Amino acid sequence: MKNITVGLIKKLRNITGISILDCKHALVKSKGDINLAINNLRKSGIVKAQNRSIYNTNEGAIFVCVKDNIGVLVELNCETDFVAKNIDFISFGNKIVNYIINNNLIKLINLKETFKNRINLLISKFGENINIKRFKLLKGDYIEYYLHNNNKIGVLLLVDKFDNDPNKIKFIKNITMHIAASNPISIYSDDIPNKIIDKEIEIQKCLANKISDNPNIIKQIVNGRIKKFINSLTLCKQKFIFDTSKNVECFLKNYEINLKKFIRFEINNKS
Repeated sequence: MKNITVGLIKKLRNITGISILDCKHALVKSKGDINLAINNLRKSGIVKAQNRSIYNTNEGAIFVCVKDNIGVLVELNCETDFVAKNIDFISFGNKIVNYIINNNLIKLINLKETFKNRINLLISKFGENINIKRFKLLKGDYIEYYLHNNNKIGVLLLVDKFDNDPNKIKFIKNITMHIAASNPISIYSDDIPNKIIDKEIEIQKCLANKISDNPNIIKQIVNGRIKKFINSLTLCKQKFIFDTSKNVECFLKNYEINLKKFIRFEINNKS
């Protein structure tokens, strides 16, 4: 039996990419034989799981759960749409959202650590990298949700208390569908980050300079385009997809409904 030195552990780690602790356990089991340790790790699926981490996870699904005035969205990624539709992958995603709500979890690092072994098992089974990319919670009086396009887009919407009028409930559900389709950044224009507007202003100034060299005309062009740009990103100012004759704000006033916050996840999109 070879001496299991720090150097030997580091060598195995460099070859396999797995943790130092896993390397040490593997070397103890193989009595210091590094090649046997590698073979054992490959058989167990650990090395395979770790090595898959270099592959991009461009597919996946959004999972949602609403319970006791708490809503959660999770983005779970994989490499192919085939795996994203697999029953074990879907079951795993549903376990994650339920776990978050039942354990009041708020940190992604803790979530990944909790499901580390389960993820490695799925990686070994599918031969694809599996990654819990992100999750967010909403808490409040009334939460509606919507999943779209084979769970590629998910929406949570927080609404102030209202009377349980069936028409209002249907309208709120339609708003979540609108958010999924129209991808607003915020409910109100004042909540759009300044850096997004400033960046668009610079772009529109450059474009306007190609049309005219008159400062007043340039200003008018830029202001008009920026107003249109802001409206396109603001939920209340967007034309309601179920009746484009009016914007969302008009319908909210008619139904006397106050939206407080929404979360929209789309696979491989930061929004």
